[in-house]
Parts: sequence; structure tokens; C-alpha cells
Amino acid sequence: MSGIQSGQILFTLLSGVVVSLAVTAVFLLLYRRAVARTMRTESLAGGIDHRSPRAPGWTPGDQPVPFQASSQPSPPAQGATPLAQRARAVRRRIAIAYTVAFGLSAAILHAPPMHEAWAKSTDGLGMLRAFVWWFPVWSATLFIVAALLHLGRRQTWFAVAIAMATGAGLSILVPTAIRLVTGTALSPELLANAFYFAIAFAMNAALPAVLVWATGRPRLRNVMPLVLLVVMSLSLVVAAVYHVFVQLFAGSGPVQETALLAAAMAVGPSGLVLLLALPAGWLAWRGTAALTARYRARRFSDMQLLADAWWGVIAAFGVAALWQYGGWLALGCATGAWACYFVSVRLLLRIQRTGSAAGGPSLLLLRVFGHQARTERLFDAVAAHWRFTGPVAMIAGADLAVRSIDVDEALAFAHGEIEASYVADEAGLERRLAGLRAQADPDGRYRVEEFFCFDDTWRATLQWLLLHTRVVLMDLRGFDSRNAGCVFELEQLGRLGSLHRCVFVADAQTDRALAERTLSGGARSGGAVSTRWIDMPRDDEAGMARLRDALFEAAASTLPERPVG
Repeated sequence: MSGIQSGQILFTLLSGVVVSLAVTAVFLLLYRRAVARTMRTESLAGGIDHRSPRAPGWTPGDQPVPFQASSQPSPPAQGATPLAQRARAVRRRIAIAYTVAFGLSAAILHAPPMHEAWAKSTDGLGMLRAFVWWFPVWSATLFIVAALLHLGRRQTWFAVAIAMATGAGLSILVPTAIRLVTGTALSPELLANAFYFAIAFAMNAALPAVLVWATGRPRLRNVMPLVLLVVMSLSLVVAAVYHVFVQLFAGSGPVQETALLAAAMAVGPSGLVLLLALPAGWLAWRGTAALTARYRARRFSDMQLLADAWWGVIAAFGVAALWQYGGWLALGCATGAWACYFVSVRLLLRIQRTGSAAGGPSLLLLRVFGHQARTERLFDAVAAHWRFTGPVAMIAGADLAVRSIDVDEALAFAHGEIEASYVADEAGLERRLAGLRAQADPDGRYRVEEFFCFDDTWRATLQWLLLHTRVVLMDLRGFDSRNAGCVFELEQLGRLGSLHRCVFVADAQTDRALAERTLSGGARSGGAVSTRWIDMPRDDEAGMARLRDALFEAAASTLPERPVG
């Protein structure tokens, strides 16, 4: 590894991250267009007739019943609090597992400078100096933990502020205590330790913060790990070829002609890159296929994969920082740190039985199409949080295509098999419904079950989903008579008598009178029913919190889910 500079490694890694961002953006743009184009076509398998007797909810003899609409909050259901507590327990276990795993891994990643600081200390503060190296690296991972828990911006920075205050306080209190025990005089210089700690924290936190901010955006993060694997592999090939040519031709004396030199001159750097990129690209592609197979087998969740990729990038950047201690030592520390994280986080999740929960209450998300940014904010604030409680089901659309894409769907699109993910007939629909019964992933998080539908299968798919999900969230902001799809969905909700488990979101543009007439006109005969309306003129955190509470109440007030089939 002689001749390789840490700056070369840093440049290669930075280039790989930047190129990955660009490739991911282009990939998602093409994917969204493909989804929008395919959902307007009809199934080659003949579709599903939603008017057939097998389709639940189609009961021509039903008569409308008295309908009561209310925008007042419903009284808390008895089981709402346990559901919320279960979600908080899952998030707490995730936080513990990743916090401990990152701490152990950070100690290995920065073992050389920590040992050096301890060994050179002659004033009894070696442990403190080693701690100053470790604590900022560990606490900087709070940005990753916050992203895994879907914490808000204020909560994230509050946790970071507490970590900074704790570290700064310890950097003053520990040496003060040592001096008091040893009888050494105190000095105002001890206060400067807090300043030095803040500088170290800022330097170590910069990379995780920028990495999470740039690659952890909702529209990018589900595909980013796969792209990073492929692009980083090719980036390393380019860097290796550059280094080989520098070693061959950078000498000051006459160049001795050898067979290797003649072959390199004949092929040229571009040809050599292409020759090496083929096997490297093939291995990376096979790696993505293996990851997809493990994801399909529910060996990890999408957020686990993202955290693995983030920590892998941070460990790789650690190689550049440790290069001064020797290339092999730097690679060994980075590899050992990532392996320690990978094993320990999964062991801790298993010890806490985080992923042992059976199927939780499922949430069906319905919405008015055509409002991508608003729908994505609702998805992030509600559906992403619900995954700690139960699975989320929805009929896929272009508005949430790039937000909810998973590893399996990304690879299917890359293979040109996007239509294989679509519901084309009843058999395919029944297979997809089985996902709503699956248990949580190893990190306790349930999955988003997207039902990609053709124009002649989405109505029947909706009817089956209404029967096999516990809670229905319908975003009716901007709803009016032009939204024929939403009118059909409201009719089916009324026919099934499902209004007690529904939560409707409205704003000033919602034609609530039309919605109420549609629900009442399709309602089954029986007693009067009422609905839960949440007025949300703005996508603020208070409104989202009220919406999540209403969903917990709706889930707690329903009977256990019916089995599929």
C-alpha cells in the first residue's frame, strides 16, 4: 500500500457518495415514471371484476342508514394507550441496541489514537484523553439513531445538545476530580477542556450529520444502500487503476519496459478501468441480488440496511483518518469496527426480542392523488411511525412511488420486471394479502405493503384491503366531486360498515358534505354510525400527533383482524 495517500482515499469516498446521490435521483425519476405509466394500463391476465359475488362489499340490496358525522375527538379507547406504549417500547429497544453497538464499534474504529493519547499521558489523565476521542464519535451517531426512530428535527438536536453538554461537563469534572484526589492545584485552564471537546465533537459529528442529511432524505434512502454498494465498488476500481499507473510511470528515471508495462500501455487507463469494472460490477450486482433475497426473507428491515450502509461509509472514511498509523492497521480497524457493529446490533435486538411480535394492527392508507409533497409529509409523520405498531397497506401510486420503494421493488425495476410486482389477478392478490399477516422484522418494524395495481384491478384490491386491515386512514384534503376514485372508496367504506375504524383528514378545500353523503348512501342497514374527522389545515407536528392518537383509538376499538382466505 506504499504510495497511497489518505487524501486519495478521501477523494474516492467523497466522489462515490456524490455519484451515488446523482445515480439514485435518476433511478427514482425513471421508476416514478414507470409506475405512473403502468398503473394506467390494464392487466394482461384479464383483471379482477370488483362487481363479482366474491368481491367483498358488493351488496346491491343494501339500504342507506342514518349517518352521524362528527368532527369532535372521540373518547380514548381502552386499548389505545397499550398500542402507543408498545410502539414506544419498540423504539426504545432499537435505540438501546444501536446506541450500544455504535459505542463498541467507535472504540474499535478509533483504537489507535485512543491508545496513543493514553500511552503518552503522564499526568494521570490518559483515560480522559482516550474518552475525548471516543465520546464525540459515539455521540455523533445520534443523528443515525434519530433517523432510525423517525425523530423530529427538534428532538434530534435536543438529544445532540444533551450529548454535547454531558461530554463538555465530564471533560471538566473528571480532571478536576483527579486533581483534587492527587492534591494538584486547580486552574482556570480546566474550563478550556469544554471548548476542546466541543471542537472534537463538531469535527466528528460533521460526517454523520451531513451523511444522514444528504442520503437519508425520504425520497432517497430506500434505494441509496444498493446504489452505494455498486458505485463504491466501481469507485475503488478507478482509484486502484489510477494508483497502478502512477506507480508504473511516475518514476524520475528511465522506465524499464516489462510485459506488465507493455500491456498497461497497450490497454491504457480507460481500457484497464473497463476490464476491472466488469468483474467488480458483476460482484456488486450479485451482492445486491443477495441482499434482496435476504430482505425478501425478512432477515432485516429497510432501515437496518440503511444504517448498515451509513456506518459502512463512516468506517470507510475512518480509514483515511487512520492511514497515518499504517494502511493495514487502518483497514483492520475499519473492518473490525463495522463487523463489531453488525454482530452486536443484531445480537442486542435478538436478546431484547425486538422482532418477536406477532402481526400487529394493520393500517390502510387512502388519499387524494395528485398532491405528492403533502402526501409524503403525511406518510413520514404517520405511516412511518405506525410501522412500530403494525403493517401499513396502500394502493401504490406515483405520489408515493419514490417514498415507499423497497429493496425488492428497486431490483425488480432494474431487471425490467416492474409489472411482476403488480396485482394482475385474484391469485396474485391473495399472495400479496399474506404480507399483512407477517410478523415484524428483526428490529421490530413492520413493512409497508404496497399493492401495485392496473386500472382494472385496483377496485377489487381496495375491497379486499378494506376487509383485511384493522384501521383506515383517508386523507381527503382537497377532495371534491372530480375525485372519482375517492368517491368509489367512500362508497365501499359505507357498504362494509367500516366507519368505526376510519379516520378522515380534512382541510378547508374538502367537500365534507359530499363525503358524508357518499358514506351515508353506501352504508349498510343497522344502527347509526359516526366518523372521526381530523381538521389539518397545516402539516404541523401538533396536528400529526392528534392524527396518530386518533389512529391508535380506532385500532383499539376494533375487533381482531379477520384471517386472510
